[in-house]
Amino acid sequence: MAGVQRLQAAGDWTRAASVLRELVTEPEAPPQAWDALEQILTLQGDFAGALEVRRERVARTDPSPQALASVQRLELLLEKEGERGYWIWRLGEVEARKARGEQVSRVETARAHLALGRREEALGNLREALEVQDRALLSLWSDPAWDPLRGDPAFQEIQARIRTPGPGLAPGRPGGLYFR
Repeated sequence: MAGVQRLQAAGDWTRAASVLRELVTEPEAPPQAWDALEQILTLQGDFAGALEVRRERVARTDPSPQALASVQRLELLLEKEGERGYWIWRLGEVEARKARGEQVSRVETARAHLALGRREEALGNLREALEVQDRALLSLWSDPAWDPLRGDPAFQEIQARIRTPGPGLAPGRPGGLYFR
């Protein structure tokens, strides 16, 4: 996964997706690999591909009635709402996990809000992520999902509160995450 993160940080989405596709064929593929592959597909605008990844994941890892119903809901929302439907589904899934007491990254929640055009909610979630020092904040420098916020002073303030130590380390590079 570290190699995939480096490829993503370098913007090499095609190679990152290729590595992830190989990784998810493993019997014990980590959930993060499935999540990352789905995320790359959505960044590339391939929501049908993201649906297929979700179907495959559920079939291999959790063919429970609840998981199958979630995939069916995603399919219906994609048919009805297109890209927006994916993000409605994603936000619902994240909120449901949170309601069940699972730990959910506020960065993940922020990404869904931003994709739905809810800038203030996204920024609020990023501020909450700062409070808990969520390592997913590293994505703020390299992930194109954040491009709509790059010129926003509030977003820039959030980025300024995150720094990495040592000379030559660019912001957002793994190697230590410190918050001011």
